[in-house]
This record gives sequence, structure tokens and C-alpha cells, in this order.
Amino acid sequence: MTQECNEGSSKQECQTKGGSSSCGSKGSGCEMTDMVMGLTHKAWGQLMVEKMKAELEKTRGEKMNKVAAAAIAASLAKWEHKMSGKVKCQEAKDNLKRAFME
Repeated sequence: MTQECNEGSSKQECQTKGGSSSCGSKGSGCEMTDMVMGLTHKAWGQLMVEKMKAELEKTRGEKMNKVAAAAIAASLAKWEHKMSGKVKCQEAKDNLKRAFME
């Protein structure tokens, strides 16, 4: 005995004791409505993020540009220092190896 899927029916409500489900069978419509509702939720979230980004650009864009530029400069300085430090570290190791070999 299968139970019909009604709007608002949970997957569990649509399943029967025998393990068959009108929601689980192809073409019943429940999978499609669940998928569309999921896509709607996702689209709402994506649109909200776009709107928030636009509002932030209007209200804080100039300040955020300055912060972004400072963050990039700091990151570049960090990595340049790290790379030059690695070169100096390698030079020190090479000098130590030479001292052992002399």
C-alpha cells in the first residue's frame, strides 16, 4: 500500500512499511519539487549575497579598497621576507656543511 505524496509530506510520511515509496519512484513529482525547492533556497542565498556585496560596495567600498590594498602589501612583504629568509637559511646550511668538510 503506497501513500500519496501531498504538498508538505515528508519523505518518511510518503514511505510505506514495505519499503516502497511514491516519493522514491521515478516520475512521482516529489523528487522534482524537492529539487526545485532546494534550488530556490540556494538562489535566494546567492541573490542575498549579491545584494549585500552591492550594499557594502556603496557604503564601505572606498574603505575596503584601502584595507584590501594594505592586506595585499602585507602579504607580499611576508612572502618576500619568507623567501629571502629561506635563501639565507640555505646559505647558512651550506656554510655549515663546508665547515664540516674542511
